[in-house]
Amino acid sequence: MFGIAFLLVVSIAYAGVLNYYGKIEGTANVQPPAFIADYSDMSSGWKRLNINAFPETIGEVSFTDSNAFVFHTGALGITSFYPAHWKFHVTAKVNSPPQTLYLELWEVDPNDGSIKSKKCEANVTLDSTEYKTYTATCTSGEISLNPSYGLGYRLMGAGGPYVNYTIKVGEKICETPKICYNNPTTFIEVIPQD
Repeated sequence: MFGIAFLLVVSIAYAGVLNYYGKIEGTANVQPPAFIADYSDMSSGWKRLNINAFPETIGEVSFTDSNAFVFHTGALGITSFYPAHWKFHVTAKVNSPPQTLYLELWEVDPNDGSIKSKKCEANVTLDSTEYKTYTATCTSGEISLNPSYGLGYRLMGAGGPYVNYTIKVGEKICETPKICYNNPTTFIEVIPQD
């Protein structure tokens, strides 16, 4: 009995000392996310948009003019996203250059892939029938989101009726014959506003 009482008194005294001296102070460096296109299928019929993860599957997607293609995340479970610069990267080619390609950030219902509201947009001019990497940036204020929706990277052409756009989704890189990984080629880099 005496041992239990003694242990209780010592525990309370020790907790009091930790409460006074045990405060942790410091800073943390939080990196913003990157949204990376992946050739893996989503249940919606579109392809996946990973968050901070290299593509599991690589490939290419093609679409004709005035049509669009969407890579999207699952539900994010958040109600807002901080003001940011959205730097779009796309590795693409077109059968009859030059052509405009719209790069857009949308809120997307991950269940059916339907696009809900545009959050930011930019465009690039594709000037080659061979793959090239293009970048464009748009800026948004704070974005409001439905927590059961995700974000989507929508690409849409703006040429004539016979224009075909092809997007490269990842690229296999091998450092040695046994060490290979899928490098991102089409993605959105998030840069917080100052």
